[in-house]
Amino acid sequence: MAKCSTDYPLGLLFKDENKTSDLVDTLRHLQKEYVPKGPDGVSTVLVGGDRLTEGNCRNIQWAFSDGATKEDRLEGLIFKFEDWHAIRNLFEVSNKL
Repeated sequence: MAKCSTDYPLGLLFKDENKTSDLVDTLRHLQKEYVPKGPDGVSTVLVGGDRLTEGNCRNIQWAFSDGATKEDRLEGLIFKFEDWHAIRNLFEVSNKL
């Protein structure tokens, strides 16, 4: 907290996560642009969403599991669900108390 933070705008992708082809394009973009690559290979980043999006992303990752490289297999992405509504409700309850 003592140092100033740096913001990096990630941009917008005009894709519909409910369409499989658009979600594939989005995941490939995330893998290509935002997953760090070093001398040891591909690192990992967390990708969050609701439960449906997380499940769809895992299914796409499993579908690409026969790729030739880690990038082709989307191995730099770790999917997790973020229960935004529950967290929001928890904050509302704590604020009322």
